[in-house]
Amino acid sequence: MKRYSLFFGAFVFIIISICISGISASAETLTMPVTRGEITVDRQIYPKRYCYTGTQIKPVVRIKNMSTGRYLLPDKDFTVSYRNNVKIGRASILINGIGNYTGSCTRYFNIVPGNTSIVSLQNKRSGNSSGVQITWKRTSNCSGYSILRNKRYIATLNSASATTYFDKDAKDGNNIYQVVPLKKVNGEYYVNNTSPRKGIFLIKAPPGLSLYCNNDQLKISLRWNASALSSSKIIYQVQKSDSSSFSTKKTYAVTEGKRSKTFSVGTSGDYYLRVRTRYEKSAGTYIYSPWSKTVKVTPEIYVEKKLDYLKKKYPDGKYWAHKGSVYLGAETSEEAGVCDVPCYYPSGRYCASNYYYGKVSLYGNGVANAKQCNGFASLMSDEIFGKNAPLYIKSDINQLRKGDFVRLVNSVHSVLVTDVNHATGEVTVVECNGDYCSCQIWWTRTGRAKTITLDTIRYQRHAIVSRY
Repeated sequence: MKRYSLFFGAFVFIIISICISGISASAETLTMPVTRGEITVDRQIYPKRYCYTGTQIKPVVRIKNMSTGRYLLPDKDFTVSYRNNVKIGRASILINGIGNYTGSCTRYFNIVPGNTSIVSLQNKRSGNSSGVQITWKRTSNCSGYSILRNKRYIATLNSASATTYFDKDAKDGNNIYQVVPLKKVNGEYYVNNTSPRKGIFLIKAPPGLSLYCNNDQLKISLRWNASALSSSKIIYQVQKSDSSSFSTKKTYAVTEGKRSKTFSVGTSGDYYLRVRTRYEKSAGTYIYSPWSKTVKVTPEIYVEKKLDYLKKKYPDGKYWAHKGSVYLGAETSEEAGVCDVPCYYPSGRYCASNYYYGKVSLYGNGVANAKQCNGFASLMSDEIFGKNAPLYIKSDINQLRKGDFVRLVNSVHSVLVTDVNHATGEVTVVECNGDYCSCQIWWTRTGRAKTITLDTIRYQRHAIVSRY
């Protein structure tokens, strides 16, 4: 009787398997040409991976003689044994010819972690970021999970207990997610990438929130960046509340194409602002983003943002001179009396300083038509709070606040406080004519004059005028 050699070449090695933990393995018939009358085994097995079950996994082996069309009989024509076929990793199938068949071969398959599924996708905000919160079912015998968005890997979590991930980098629009269980064995990752996918249409909370002031007194604007989605389908909703919990609030609609809302600022009391996006996905069907982070507006914050604006209008190193009388609400630096020429040029020490009519300057040197440092500090106070803001005269240096006008009587100088740190005693100011001769504008004293501290003010005669 003729004995056939069982080796790689011209006959068929078929793996017929069952559905195990979500990975379906239907029978596959693979054919290869017969050469030299030899029976051979195909090089592949199908499927190549099975889910972990905790028990032995034994794919069924079938070999067909392509010359006769007859299937070889197990335990008569060949035997099969398995190795490493319980734990996650690489398993092997050993096939040996017997009876009329000789030779042997080994084929491999992978055992991977069990399947999982996404429980929910939530459009939410976490801290200052907005994105998608992904929650999934925990699976057995894995060491972590990979997260895919739109078929691209975005994160790998090396924790078997992980069941959530926040995707802050997701973009507005459709996002399809898949969670892939994995386990590292002998330096290689074994993954189950058959978990079902799930999608969400994302509208992120408006990013880039900022507060801004312009030339208007006691007005502050909330600004944000635009959504990447079609602007014709978007409006923004802004809420204002006296409570950080927004238990009572007022909602304003901001129409398409606009990305800011302006509010009045009082000289006492705080309030809170937040914004979200409303997207019209179809006629009458709306999707809302989460609310943005909350922005707190206080008188001090308003003063800070107003000073940011004034730094551009009255640049450091320029001169407040050669204009004469200036008025509140000047639109440009030039109208506000800012130039590149010192006040004493070209006529020796003749002062060509500007002057300003303001109520605050009366507490500087007793005149409303104030020049040099006194006129400039009075102008800065009115620029921030408006000409009609009330005046509060203080004597307690511990009550000094950002935006206060200070007259240093012994030094014969007036400044406006831009910041104060009561813990360290540091005081920063904006001033004009700090060198007593040029009417130069200083937003910093570095390299120009001695710094001002709380003690500098405390230990000489002084007047403090606050507007809030």
